[in-house]
Amino acid sequence: MAHVLLDKEQRIVDGNESYFNLVGYSRERVTGMPFSDYRTKGMLTYTNETGGSLKESIEKKKKISGQTTMGSPTGVYHLIRTYVPILDEHDEIKYIYIANFDISETVRLGEEAVDKAVFYESILDTIKTPIIVSDLDSKWTFANKAVEDIIKKPRKDLIGRQCSTWGASICNTDQCGIARLKRGFTSTEFEQAGGFFRADCTYIHNKNGENIGHVELVTDDRLSRAQNYVETEVAALAKCYEMMAAGDLTVRYEMAEPDVQTRVIHDHLEKLQYAVRSTITSLRQNISNVNKQMVDLTTTADNANNSILDASKGLQQVAKNAGNVCSDAEKASDGVEQISKAMQDMSAAVEEITSSMESVSVLSQETNVLSRKGAELAGKTEKSMVEITSSSAKVFDIVTDVEKQMGEISKIVVLIRDLANQTNLLALNAAIEAARAGDAGRGFAVVATEVKSLAQESRNSAERIEEMISNLKKNTQHASTAMGEAKGTVEQGSQMVTETLQSFNQIALEVGKIAKSVSEVAAATEEQAATTEEVTASITEVARLVDLTAQEAGDAAAATEESTASLDEITRMVGAVNNVAVTAMEANKRFKVA
Repeated sequence: MAHVLLDKEQRIVDGNESYFNLVGYSRERVTGMPFSDYRTKGMLTYTNETGGSLKESIEKKKKISGQTTMGSPTGVYHLIRTYVPILDEHDEIKYIYIANFDISETVRLGEEAVDKAVFYESILDTIKTPIIVSDLDSKWTFANKAVEDIIKKPRKDLIGRQCSTWGASICNTDQCGIARLKRGFTSTEFEQAGGFFRADCTYIHNKNGENIGHVELVTDDRLSRAQNYVETEVAALAKCYEMMAAGDLTVRYEMAEPDVQTRVIHDHLEKLQYAVRSTITSLRQNISNVNKQMVDLTTTADNANNSILDASKGLQQVAKNAGNVCSDAEKASDGVEQISKAMQDMSAAVEEITSSMESVSVLSQETNVLSRKGAELAGKTEKSMVEITSSSAKVFDIVTDVEKQMGEISKIVVLIRDLANQTNLLALNAAIEAARAGDAGRGFAVVATEVKSLAQESRNSAERIEEMISNLKKNTQHASTAMGEAKGTVEQGSQMVTETLQSFNQIALEVGKIAKSVSEVAAATEEQAATTEEVTASITEVARLVDLTAQEAGDAAAATEESTASLDEITRMVGAVNNVAVTAMEANKRFKVA
């Protein structure tokens, strides 16, 4: 201990060696010096001064203690100072004794202890689980940050208060953690603020092993309950899914009813289970549908095989018929060739009629001969009509088109005639106007006369053309009627030839009439020549169509053979599809869907 003695004027009288070592100045240096010079002259520094002071001790004339942190040339010291006034017989201060107790080591250890306490407290504060320390009277001596978060009160307000301040449902009951610890139980459970908690309690011992307090560790029991619930339900669901993976899609599992703590987890697991169950339901439906469709597919494949067999037979018959058509077409071609020759003969006869117009008598005789030849040729034609039935329809279409064209030409001729009439009328009006104009209109009158003459010639030509078209149209209509009757059946063709024979007979009867008018005979002969040329052209077209029919029949036969080969390939593919369907059905049998 370092001590110093001051006189009544507070001057340093003396001190021990420890004192002079403490202040860092020699005895000689400070003896007789006012004690206040340490402060006023900066010889020493004082901080953290608490408690009593020298001034207070002198004023009260009694012992007073205080603390300070003093800085001297030899170091910084934490001191407890005791000021003791020494009085004389008159109760006046004679000396002042100051004792300095160096508590620097104690302060250092205390600071280290505080640092460690803060360090360990910060560690405990990082623990999210509430930790409470209480003495043997159940008063709190420590609480970590997690306690504040639960009971919503500052820790400084909790220290020294009863542990029942927690406000749990078990406080002040025999289920209190400390109460149960005294009976030998180290844990208890309680409910608070909608949560479930578990309190583990144990004693705190001193170095002698004596009980000096309690420590309680409060944990949220919801976590362990939720974990157990998850483990149980997930294990059960996993077992169900393993059975489903093995093929049993009918297995079902109902999860255990949750409590308040496991409701959220239950809802999440239920969503997962619903999603899997929906998938499995769809899978079951799909497998059932696939199995049904595979059965339908195998049935369809069998039906397809049967249909292919029928189609193959039909194609064979088509090929046979195509061969027959080809043969018949060749026969028809021969018949058409004969008809063509006959029409060439008819054309020569018409030319002969045209060149033999010297006398009506000779013309009549040759006409009779030609009529008989025409009848003979018509008879031959009748024999060949059976084989050109299919081609007569084409001829009918051609004649119909010609008839339509004649109708259009007639319209044009009518238009020309109307234009000629109008032109004639205009020319007449022009002549009248020219006559009114006198000499000035003579030139115009000449032009009007020429226009009128041309209009008259145009009208005459139009009338002649109209007459020719009318006659040609009549003959075309006869041909159209004949072709229409010929395009149906062989009997209709025969009827057409019969009508042709009748026409030739009619020609023979009218030979006398032909003799009366050479011009009429010439016109009729010209019409006959034109008709013969048209018939010859039609026969040529028929021959081409017959040849085309024969060619197409050959192509049809070849296509039929290719179709037969394709049917064989389809048969093979249908068999492969049937095998795949059977394999898929066998694979799906491992799944139990009902």
